[in-house]
Amino acid sequence: MKFRNLGAAVIVAVLAAGPAGAKDEPADGSFRIMAHFDTAQTAVEQGRVSISSGASKGIVVVFDGTAEPFRFGVFDSTTVLLTKQAEDSLSVEGYSVRKDADGDEWYSRLKRVTGAEGRYELVGGTGKYRGLTGSCAYGVSNISRDRGVTMGGCTWRIE
Repeated sequence: MKFRNLGAAVIVAVLAAGPAGAKDEPADGSFRIMAHFDTAQTAVEQGRVSISSGASKGIVVVFDGTAEPFRFGVFDSTTVLLTKQAEDSLSVEGYSVRKDADGDEWYSRLKRVTGAEGRYELVGGTGKYRGLTGSCAYGVSNISRDRGVTMGGCTWRIE
């Protein structure tokens, strides 16, 4: 009787471990991204410099991905922004959270200096995005002061 229980425990442990030699291999790839966002910011003026802070909310669409989990997806997106604008310069910094239909999130940090092109770094996540790193180059087109779209390309790795 003792051996039967021990045998069942060994079988459960082997099945839980997966096939012999199986490991969680790193995954990597690339994808394209398009986003639509609405922004609400509060600004202060310091002489000729305008400094604003607020949040952008919208939808991010990932497409043309080379591997899962970034082959194709639609994500809710929230970004907290800090913007500084002077007569001939602009800098934008932000931190984003993108959430998929399963509730898993991936995080990014963005920076844009003077102009409509910027870069963001992929800096982790939850669930299937845990261990995410990478970067994206993007361009932004503002439809109005508080609404815009972005398009870009990303490379990523999950370890």
